[in-house]
Amino acid sequence: MPTLLVLALLAPGADAPAADLRFDADYPKEARADLELVAKDVLAACRRRWPGTPPAGKRRIVIYYRAAGPLTDSTTDPKTYRIYLAVKDRSYPRFAYQLAHEFAHVMLDPRRTNGLVETFAVAFSLVILDDLAARWAKTPPDKNWTNYAPTFKKYRKLAEDFYLKNQPLAVRALANRKAYKELAIYLRYRRATLNDETDNRELQHLAALALLSGPVKWANLVGLAGHTNPPPSKDGKFRSDLALLPEKLPAIVKRVGFLRTGELLSAELTSKPAVKDGFAVQLGPRKWLWLYETKAVDGKLFDRLKRELKPAVLRREKGE
Repeated sequence: MPTLLVLALLAPGADAPAADLRFDADYPKEARADLELVAKDVLAACRRRWPGTPPAGKRRIVIYYRAAGPLTDSTTDPKTYRIYLAVKDRSYPRFAYQLAHEFAHVMLDPRRTNGLVETFAVAFSLVILDDLAARWAKTPPDKNWTNYAPTFKKYRKLAEDFYLKNQPLAVRALANRKAYKELAIYLRYRRATLNDETDNRELQHLAALALLSGPVKWANLVGLAGHTNPPPSKDGKFRSDLALLPEKLPAIVKRVGFLRTGELLSAELTSKPAVKDGFAVQLGPRKWLWLYETKAVDGKLFDRLKRELKPAVLRREKGE
């Protein structure tokens, strides 16, 4: 019989009670005692940042070990949330990163996911790494662990660098320069991939940085992943093939390319275009992408660009 973790309902800003944390009995014992302290503190930080009642209900949480990778299962046993993590040693920042991500799924609605939902979970895990860096500098779960505080921000940077390393240099430059307006337009261009591919961590990390370019009220996002057709209340199986209903999306998704009301022109070219409007990014050798978002595209402009730029592809996309 596995031991259980009770997910407490807390007021905003309150920490989770220490006594609520329990691991599955079969969790590897190599560093389990220390990981229990870390998990307790991570959950407290998560609840402080994201209060509220999970959309699938207040249930017990069972934390398991899974070498293949982390996940959250809320459908096998309707009375518990099963959180699987892939850390058994003292890699505390990696453990926190995984646990915070899965906690986000519990709050978003673990019965649904897609690429946009994963982006929110990635963003939350990055926020919690920052929170823990500040938290452990003052009140670590063990009084001798203060020196670990900087490792959380170091791990965040390591994760960002790892997942963004294969992005085109010009795209990484947008993130490094904090060119969030242009980054939102680029993510709009990649929106179909961002929405549909649940395992595209590279694009999700890029989008997470754009999402975190402004305030995020996490308490307002409880149940966001459940706004699908059909909703979990009518189809309780785990689904990763459903888009979120546009009318239920928060305005902050504009930062990652969704709910953009203007029209978008995109052109694929073999050289940098001599166009004043919009912006161009180089995606590879003799591979350029020009993007221009405007309130409305004049048909004459479209024809002129097609004639002058001679692009391999020229697309026009209306706003949502």
